[in-house]
Amino acid sequence: PIGLLPDIMTAFSVDKATAGLLVSMYAGLVAVSSVPLTRLTRHVARKPLLLVTLGIFSASNLWASVAGSFEVLVAARTLGGLAHALFFAVVIGYAARIAPEGQTGRAIALVATGTSIGIVLGLPAGTALGELIGWRFTFASLGILVGLCGVMAMTLLPPVSHDAEAGKQFVPGGGRLITIAGLAGLCFLGYSTLYTSVSPMLLDAGLPKAWLSAA
Repeated sequence: PIGLLPDIMTAFSVDKATAGLLVSMYAGLVAVSSVPLTRLTRHVARKPLLLVTLGIFSASNLWASVAGSFEVLVAARTLGGLAHALFFAVVIGYAARIAPEGQTGRAIALVATGTSIGIVLGLPAGTALGELIGWRFTFASLGILVGLCGVMAMTLLPPVSHDAEAGKQFVPGGGRLITIAGLAGLCFLGYSTLYTSVSPMLLDAGLPKAWLSAA
């Protein structure tokens, strides 16, 4: 909801710091819950688990679109954050297991490309949609799109096997994995810090609201 924060602030009469929780709280929740949720679900079959995360994420966005108070919107975002955390923990391994031999890296890169497209294209598109029709419609549209993706995944994705025992290791990659995770964490901290406040900051600096999605 980065580009939608100004409209959400107006709708619920909250200040910037409070509205920013919709981004910062969500990001923090994803960061702290990914490993515990992955370990808790390590014995669950991957395809049903993937479909459940998509279903929950779809429902959370549809719930957000009809939120009658800011507290309800935060609750919907909390539910979505938990689904987000588990989805990416599952989908990367899923992509690796269904990839043709020798193309594991390419498969994982394609998953990461989806995230990049969401930031580069989805964010401004969602902002523009919110400006044209309303921020609730953006959440509803996302919920519907994710629901359709869930139907496609249920129809097209093959079931995969997984190594449930590997989940017993808290840090299976040792020190090198901790280093990589730490660097990635710093990048996401900077990203989330900027994006939590960038829309109000641009508007306060004099940017016309009609140009927010383009900016």
